[in-house]
Amino acid sequence: MTYVLFVHDRPDALTGLAVDERRAIFAEYEALQALPGLAGHRLKPASHPLTVALQAGQPTVARDPVNRELPLAGFYLLETDDREQAIEIAKRIPAARLGGAVEIQAPMTES
Repeated sequence: MTYVLFVHDRPDALTGLAVDERRAIFAEYEALQALPGLAGHRLKPASHPLTVALQAGQPTVARDPVNRELPLAGFYLLETDDREQAIEIAKRIPAARLGGAVEIQAPMTES
């Protein structure tokens, strides 16, 4: 099974941290990347995002982000049959303790 771990982060989460603290956080992200079955990507800040939606049955494209309190900063794809493993890995993502959040979703299957 695949789990998607959506990382929502405060844009200023690292502001005010010492250089050593920032390096330690980046090392945590690098350690996550080394886990078997886990692939992740950081997203560029959404200064001019595009949102596609349907209005009156017609697709519309807006230059607005999806309405969320915290911007989506990145995501991980995890291959595991163990939901608890997904939760444990999500807890290790630094954004979760730096004022952000990690949302765990299992994609819909078409079977």
